[in-house]
Amino acid sequence: MLTTPLISVVLPTFNREKHLPRAINSVLNQTYKNLELIIVDDGSTDNTEAIVKSYSDTRIRYYKQELNKGGSAARNVGIKLARGELISFQDSDDEWLPEKLERQARKFSDVGDDVGVIYCGYETVFERTNEVVSKSIPNEKGNVYKRMFIGCITGALTVIARASCFEKAGLFDEKMQSCHDWDLWIRVAKYYKFDYVPEILAKAYIHGKQLSTNLEVKIKGKEKILEKYREELIKDPSFYKRYLMGLYLQHAMIGNISKGRIYLLDVLKLYPQHLKGYVHLVFSFAIPWIYRRVLKSYYAKSRDGITYYIIN
Repeated sequence: MLTTPLISVVLPTFNREKHLPRAINSVLNQTYKNLELIIVDDGSTDNTEAIVKSYSDTRIRYYKQELNKGGSAARNVGIKLARGELISFQDSDDEWLPEKLERQARKFSDVGDDVGVIYCGYETVFERTNEVVSKSIPNEKGNVYKRMFIGCITGALTVIARASCFEKAGLFDEKMQSCHDWDLWIRVAKYYKFDYVPEILAKAYIHGKQLSTNLEVKIKGKEKILEKYREELIKDPSFYKRYLMGLYLQHAMIGNISKGRIYLLDVLKLYPQHLKGYVHLVFSFAIPWIYRRVLKSYYAKSRDGITYYIIN
C-alpha cells in the first residue's frame, strides 16, 4: 500500500447544524492531509447546506439527498462516491483528535493485505458537562469473526477500512434502525482480519438526540442481529447465552419485562445451572419496579434528563 493513500471520509448528516462544524473541523484539521471529505446531507431542512458551503477547502465534496433516508443509506451513498483506497466514517455530532487518520494510515502500512479494518479507541462524553462517561481502548485483533457475536468491538466513528471490504462484504443494511455498523463489521470479519491503534483518537458526544440514548431502537437492532445470525450464535452456547441475557436486561430496563423474560427463559433452558438467571427470574416477578431501578443503576448513567446505556 502507498504510504499516504487517499482516505475517503464519509460524513452523513441530518439537521445537525449545531454540531456539524465541530465534526467537519476535526476532519479538515487532521495531520494526515491526503483525504477527501464526502458530506452526505440526508435531506436536512436546517442550515446544513449553508454551513458546508461556507468552507472553501477543496477536499470537501457535498451531496444532498432531497428525502431523508437514514444514516445507513447516507453512508452507502458516501461509500459509492468514495475515490480513496481507504474509507473512514465520521458522525456529524462527534469529533476526531488531530492524529487519528495519520496513526491509522501508518498502521495500515505495517500490516498485511489480510487486514481490512484498523480501529482506534474513543471516549464517550456528555456534551453539556464535558464529563467522560466511558473510555474504550481496543484489545481485539486478528480473526474477530466469532468474537463479534458477543458485541460490536468498535463503532463506525473509529474505523478505517479498505475499500475492497465493501466490495466483498456489501454495504450497510438500510433496513436496520440500529446496530447497522455491528452488522457490517460481522460481515467484513468473515473476509478480513482486524487490527487497532491502542489510543483514544475520537470523542462520541451524548446530547440526547442520537440512537445511543434510545434503548428501544437499540433493542430492535439487536433482535435483528439475532434474526440474521442465530445459526452462528448458537454454535457457541456461551456467546449465545450472553447475547440472550443482554437482550433480557435491555428489555427489563425499559419496563418490558414480560417480553424480555422470553430470552431469560431461553438462557435457563440452555444453562439450567445458571444461578444468576434464576435470581433475575425471581426478582422480575416479585418486585419488578425496584428490580428495574437496580438494573438501571448498574447499566445506565443519567445527566440532565439524558440516559446513556452501557450494556451491549
